[in-house]
Amino acid sequence: MQRGDVDIVLERRTGRQLMGCLLVGIAITALFCIGIKPEEYLTFLIVFGIVFAVILFAMRDIRKCNIILSTQGIRFIHDAQGMLKRNKPVEIPWNELGEVKHLSKVWRNEQGREIYNILELHKKVDSQPDKPFIIHYCNNLGRQVPNSNTNYDVTRAVRLIENLRDAGSEEARTQILKKHKKWNKS
Repeated sequence: MQRGDVDIVLERRTGRQLMGCLLVGIAITALFCIGIKPEEYLTFLIVFGIVFAVILFAMRDIRKCNIILSTQGIRFIHDAQGMLKRNKPVEIPWNELGEVKHLSKVWRNEQGREIYNILELHKKVDSQPDKPFIIHYCNNLGRQVPNSNTNYDVTRAVRLIENLRDAGSEEARTQILKKHKKWNKS
């Protein structure tokens, strides 16, 4: 995709902010524990340091999970299925994008149930029609546009993607993106 394109970035800002708050909470808890039992400071530092490092490691990929919608197509990180498969960046031009599905997967445990929102994208011309591209969308937090307070829940994002896919020309896509950017700033 070309530089200078009009685009909208959907990022996991709320998730990143929650992780940052968690890191601050861990640091305060570590200091509190060291204050209560100063002779065990090394043990506390090791335990909380490991937890801190794990959370930092988890945060490093959050920015890479952005969904970028431009006049040329959609860019995202495909969530590969399986433990040993690596996620890879994908770029699909609008004229190659087929069906866009929103799936809600429910996971039940003793505390209740969790709902995971998933975007499933299919290419029109695909050598592997049974393997769609998967994007894990934020559960109830949605995705945010940078420099804006606008939140895109999964159904709103699907509508925007479908509108961009169905637009007849690059000029029509530019108008759709500008309209959404203009709306976002108000």
